[in-house]
Amino acid sequence: MKRLNERAWGVCLGGLVVGALAFAPQTALAATPTAGGTTTTAGTTTPAAATASELAVADAEGAYNYVVLGAPGEAATGLVAEAVAAAGGVVLTAHPAIGVTVAQSASGDFLATIRAADAVESAGPTRSVPVNDAEVVAGGLAAIGQPGSETALAADPGETAQWDMTSIGALAAHEVSTGSRDVVVGVLDSGIEDTHPDLATQVDPALSAGCAVNGVVNTERASWIPTASDHGTHVAGTIAAAQNGEGIVGVAPDTTLASVKVVNDDGYIYPEYAVCGFMWAAEHGFDVTNNSYYVDPWEFWCQTDDTQAAGFEAVRRAVAYSEGEGVLNVAAAGNSNYDLANKTTDSTSPNDVPEDEFITDRPVSEGCYDIPTELDGVVTVASVAQNAEGVISRSSFSNYGEGVIDIAAPGSRILSTVVGGGYGLKSGTSMASPHVAGVAALLKSVHPDAGPEALRQYLAEQATPLACPADAGAACADEDGSPFYGAGLVNAFAAVTEGVVAEPTAAADRENVAAGSPFTVLAANLTADSDTTLTDAEGTVLATGRTDSSGSVSLSGVLPLTTATGSATLTVTDGAGRSATVTITVTAALAAPTVTAPTDGQTLDDGTVTVTGTAEPGAEVTVVINGVPSGQESGARSGLQSTAVAAGEQADPVEVDPETGEATVVVQADAEDGSFSAEVSAPDGDYTLTVSQRLADGTLSATSEPIAFTVAVAEVEPTTPPSEGGSDADGDDGSTDGSGDASGSGSADGTASPAPAGAGSSAGSGSGEGSSASGSLATTGAEPLTAAVLAALLLAAGLAGALRSRSLRRDG
Repeated sequence: MKRLNERAWGVCLGGLVVGALAFAPQTALAATPTAGGTTTTAGTTTPAAATASELAVADAEGAYNYVVLGAPGEAATGLVAEAVAAAGGVVLTAHPAIGVTVAQSASGDFLATIRAADAVESAGPTRSVPVNDAEVVAGGLAAIGQPGSETALAADPGETAQWDMTSIGALAAHEVSTGSRDVVVGVLDSGIEDTHPDLATQVDPALSAGCAVNGVVNTERASWIPTASDHGTHVAGTIAAAQNGEGIVGVAPDTTLASVKVVNDDGYIYPEYAVCGFMWAAEHGFDVTNNSYYVDPWEFWCQTDDTQAAGFEAVRRAVAYSEGEGVLNVAAAGNSNYDLANKTTDSTSPNDVPEDEFITDRPVSEGCYDIPTELDGVVTVASVAQNAEGVISRSSFSNYGEGVIDIAAPGSRILSTVVGGGYGLKSGTSMASPHVAGVAALLKSVHPDAGPEALRQYLAEQATPLACPADAGAACADEDGSPFYGAGLVNAFAAVTEGVVAEPTAAADRENVAAGSPFTVLAANLTADSDTTLTDAEGTVLATGRTDSSGSVSLSGVLPLTTATGSATLTVTDGAGRSATVTITVTAALAAPTVTAPTDGQTLDDGTVTVTGTAEPGAEVTVVINGVPSGQESGARSGLQSTAVAAGEQADPVEVDPETGEATVVVQADAEDGSFSAEVSAPDGDYTLTVSQRLADGTLSATSEPIAFTVAVAEVEPTTPPSEGGSDADGDDGSTDGSGDASGSGSADGTASPAPAGAGSSAGSGSGEGSSASGSLATTGAEPLTAAVLAALLLAAGLAGALRSRSLRRDG
């Protein structure tokens, strides 16, 4: 990604970073320039400490840093140093191996003068503002202080939040190789907290250095630990967090990390810092570097602009030199959702000045590059995300571009180490790049003689292809998805098996597998293009698939909920009979949702049964009701269930099938608190209900213990208004035979009930004949309309027969 705190690139969510500030003009320094210093074994020259009196002043705007380019070699670099001094500057550091010198001057004439020198090929500023107090040569390092940590997240080995490790097969790869301590990965970033429990054994202090003050190497610990950002610590955890029984685990936990701090406390990575980092990696035999940034202050450095050309060339030379010394450089593609293959304009640069001073619509279509990620030889990494269903596709913020992106890796919501000994989630191509650096480290561990070009080839050949998403549009119209993903998703398991292990090899993507939960077994070195099965110890087929041309296959299955907990052996077998086994630990299935209503043994006097409870937030909850409605015999049940409603808000109750006594309802639990509610309309009878849940990733839970309940709706006996003359002594209610008819117009004993006041009266049998006082159904007073009153009123209207029933159904 770009510098750590730039808005368009600041998708590294959850990290503590310092906002970029434009520096105030520095106090003018009187100077008499000097040159000289010591030379390291790799040809990087560090001058003797300068003082404020060594800088000449031609204006009051402060001191600036410059890169001055000449021919490689000690002699040519010496001539450049002399030219720097003559122009009113001081050499901060020099890299004779690549002909790059870093100088500082407060003279307004410095740039014009140095460019005219015979020994100088080109020169340019490294930033748009004066250097800060920590970098004025009279000053020292900024005060070192640990920033506060963000809220820590509890994390255990194999933490499910590490979806990234599962998706690239890293946990399966660890069954074969966890890397080699001889392999060194340089984290060119904001520093690594070497006291973190997951990193304390991983960082080699002898290989670590700070470069964030004028690009001058400083090997004191204070120079390479975090001071204002936990970005580098997060990146380091993804690469090589220890497999130590606590916290998380990195892609290559048995490789060695080196902290190379190239980010200053204001969040910038200027060219001299990056050059220093690449040269340090080259000098000290690093195998891989990770670069989760772009070089400030230009999002795209243009070779045609004389204020940018020298800075671009300095970084290019350093990267090329490091590769020539055996270093594979991996870099983030950036978070601007920008098509790097079709650049147009940039309105976010230079980013070390106030936003209202950015150059608007700066043309960048010709000769302009995001560095270091677009430099030759650098592996450019795009970011992917995983949705709730487990589908992997491009992160919305990730840069892309046909022919620019080399490979993709997880970069959204990545759990890793943060300052303060904790763990946090961050998103960005900054988080994607270290996954590839980690896999490159695994490759170097199993192919110790492989150089940068061979490692790049392995990464590309072993990547898992990803197709364009359906909504990609013209930017990714081809099925192979290369504009978004390059060769595809980086593959850690392939890195340690393909061409390494001769016999068929298989490993699960996690050590512990819950019954009912989807998991994946990866296998390699089987017969190419062969049908393959995954079976358990009883021979039950859990998954099928087909190996690719290299004999590798990924088989995803689900253990039955009835699978016993404990150790279990699974077998992958191809069509030629070749097989590999993998041992997993089976854990208990996800618990069923909790039901709060109805309760066991409860009798409901309402025909609408409302089932409530709590499940996992956002889970799909299935409610199954089984029973015997009154009047049915248990043997009459067919075993069929009623149709389930779609997950989501339930419109109407699902009716219990009167013949089978069964109903199924599927609803969605609340995404925040997991609460759910389902309604079933049931006639009188005895029932049991069970519930289960299904997570978005396909994980099935156990089924709850049955809850028994009874529906017994009170029988309503409507009353019959008396005839005008009152009731006969024998119970005559006005019907033709005086006995009360089957419609329920009489009382249970054949006597009529008095009509309520104000209800009107009616003569006859309730057939509608006779007269009503008003024809109105109004009640008197404020009492609620009871069932008996309603029955009488409907009777008056000739509708009383519709009320007599053993069960009432509410439409809800």
